[in-house]
Amino acid sequence: MALDDLKQDIIARLPQMRAEYEKLGRLIEAAEAFADDDFGTEHHDEAPKLNRKHAGDPRAPIRSDEFFGMNTHEAVKAYLAHMGKGSPQAPAAISKALVDGGQSTDTEKTAVNVTSALKRLSDKGEVVQVKRGQWGLASWYGAGAKRKDGPRKADNGEANSA
Repeated sequence: MALDDLKQDIIARLPQMRAEYEKLGRLIEAAEAFADDDFGTEHHDEAPKLNRKHAGDPRAPIRSDEFFGMNTHEAVKAYLAHMGKGSPQAPAAISKALVDGGQSTDTEKTAVNVTSALKRLSDKGEVVQVKRGQWGLASWYGAGAKRKDGPRKADNGEANSA
């Protein structure tokens, strides 16, 4: 009987728990914005907001229209933002997510476009190659996010022949 009472209590509190979860999510986003704020400096690496209820939760599935209408640069930044700090991504994973999210239907063309976009975004200081084949938003890593060995070509995770 006690288990049934506990179950009913949890079910009754579910709407309140959901509201608190969403409120906490907004507070975390605000705190992260404060942490990333350079006190008046202009931010060019802001990723577009994902149009899903649980944006920022990497466990949330990518909707089939998640990146619809975005160009490749916007979609790459939005996907990286969705995955969150501490979870750099490989170009292949980014490409798959963009196709799954409706940004494109051509898998091969998307892979080429993602590699090109990562190179351009890196040159603009918006993304950084964390390690070979792994990319993240530069804002995750602070002002020192530039590689010490200078600019590098976009890496699709394969060995360079040069």
